[in-house]
Amino acid sequence: MAMKARVLIAESVDENVLEQMQATTKSVRFEYKPDLSVAELELELANYDGLIVRPKVVTAAAIVNSPNLKLIIRGGAGVNSIALESAKSFGVAVENTPGLNSQATAEFAFQAMIRLSCNRQISRSAELALTGNAGSPEDFMGSELQGKKVGIIGLGNVGFRLALMCHAFGMQVTCYSRSEKVLPFREIRQTNDLNELLKAENDIISLHLPLSEQTRNIISAKEFIRMAKGTILINTARPQLVDVLAFAQALENGTLQSYAIDGDQDQIQPFIDADKHKLGICTHHIADCTYEAHAAITKQTMHQAIEFFEKGIEINRVV
Repeated sequence: MAMKARVLIAESVDENVLEQMQATTKSVRFEYKPDLSVAELELELANYDGLIVRPKVVTAAAIVNSPNLKLIIRGGAGVNSIALESAKSFGVAVENTPGLNSQATAEFAFQAMIRLSCNRQISRSAELALTGNAGSPEDFMGSELQGKKVGIIGLGNVGFRLALMCHAFGMQVTCYSRSEKVLPFREIRQTNDLNELLKAENDIISLHLPLSEQTRNIISAKEFIRMAKGTILINTARPQLVDVLAFAQALENGTLQSYAIDGDQDQIQPFIDADKHKLGICTHHIADCTYEAHAAITKQTMHQAIEFFEKGIEINRVV
């Protein structure tokens, strides 16, 4: 009898979907150890043929010390947390699952816009209403999204969805993309010139680019200079797209009114430290944390592992 391929799931997944998918295969055995640290993963991975992760870092040491490893699947689009050169050198296929968490991330960015730009004070009003002494409604004035100008940098799966949401709310939308994309509404402007977008006096700028050597610190001092005073910056892509020192200066001189940044704790901490006046919000990589995205990614990563080990079929291979 042929040996089962062993696949380590080293990240939290939907356990109901895990059970359902495991029942569909007799040749792949999934082992669920979501609490492994990066250091523990380096030791544990030597026992497996495949690995499923989400944002968890997969180091070169983990790959080098795993002679049976044939496949790494990243639940999500970005694979910068994986030592790709090592994977390539040792013949380990790396796959991802693009698009499955795009709606969740776009909605998160949109909710951040509403919170920071509109400031409708719903929670404060609800708390005071419970006391029976909420005060005058005029003390809870906020703003509207309709008519506000938003610049969306990146028109991939997330940026595209966000553009449609903003358009539906009557916002003036300009999108930056290196190549023109087909959009369903002619009112949504496109440009391949980042400077043109930055100089458009946007109320809000939202970043939706993958991290690469070309996009790291794509928003730095010269980009902040081109923004309107009082801009709100949303970054649900990667914190490293923004230069921290330039960000701190933009907060101090009023270029940035507020911001929302989502990412791993070690990546958002410099931004937390730079915000001396607590003008914005940082969250610890929760932009795509919805039950729907969680289930979809679990199903797709396990499906790709089964296809790879049962049939030799590669899906969404990036390395």
